[in-house]
Amino acid sequence: MISKDNSCGQRWFAAGVLCILIFLIYSNSFHASWQMDDYPNITSNTRLHITNLAYDTVLRSFFANPQIPKFRELYRPVACLSFGLNWLLGGDDVFGYHLVNIAIHILTAILLYLTILALCNSPRLANRYRDRAHVIALLAAIFWAIHPIQTQAVTYVVQRMTALATLFYLLGMLAFVLQRR
Repeated sequence: MISKDNSCGQRWFAAGVLCILIFLIYSNSFHASWQMDDYPNITSNTRLHITNLAYDTVLRSFFANPQIPKFRELYRPVACLSFGLNWLLGGDDVFGYHLVNIAIHILTAILLYLTILALCNSPRLANRYRDRAHVIALLAAIFWAIHPIQTQAVTYVVQRMTALATLFYLLGMLAFVLQRR
């Protein structure tokens, strides 16, 4: 729980607003075609083309660096596994890839909201911002989520690597803030 003063309803409302807003803004990208780095990293990278969920097949996607032809070192295993699972479900149809990217962006915006909310309710800032914490956190998350600089990270399929890095970074930040309290 983030704070006793913060109602669960306000957090669900904020998550709903972020989901709807981000989905509406980025829904025009569902059928955007493959671009530049998508080709060597996804469509031409046969090690990502998972056809079943066998252990060896899934493990192969962890080593799917397009620049290194042999299975020597890990290469962004979470992102590559997500690309491989996308390939399993839809092949080279871009719709599923864009849907996952938008879902990651929504989760990241919600984590940003929760992190800012937790910071506003921290002992040092609570007296100053507690009454406006939800509004501050929601507006900051909305401005971050819809800012034009995010367009490439959401609509450019291979930028899922960046989106996942941001998601896990914010998850770590939120865990740290909550643990410190």
